[in-house]
Amino acid sequence: GALDLLGDCPGVEGLAAQWRDCVATIRGGDVDDPHRLRGEAIALGGRCTLGAIAFARGGAIHPAHPAQRLYREMMIFTISGQTPLILGGILGAVGGNDSV
Repeated sequence: GALDLLGDCPGVEGLAAQWRDCVATIRGGDVDDPHRLRGEAIALGGRCTLGAIAFARGGAIHPAHPAQRLYREMMIFTISGQTPLILGGILGAVGGNDSV
């Protein structure tokens, strides 16, 4: 995934910790607001993908580059199955607002 492409890049551990926390919350099954959690997961995936694109520099422009593939997949994942509640969760996570 995107984190694998970042290797030991500065800041990757922070993203990895956020990813582990998100996965643990999902697996724990005790989710008060699934729409907010999905929004947070999508926003986190976007940040990880953006990191992979930045790390790849110009190479990410090439359609065969792994970061380019991840970017396209992230865009599709962001809009697939979107409802007003999920959109609220995404925008809340992107804007740093914890409330949907």
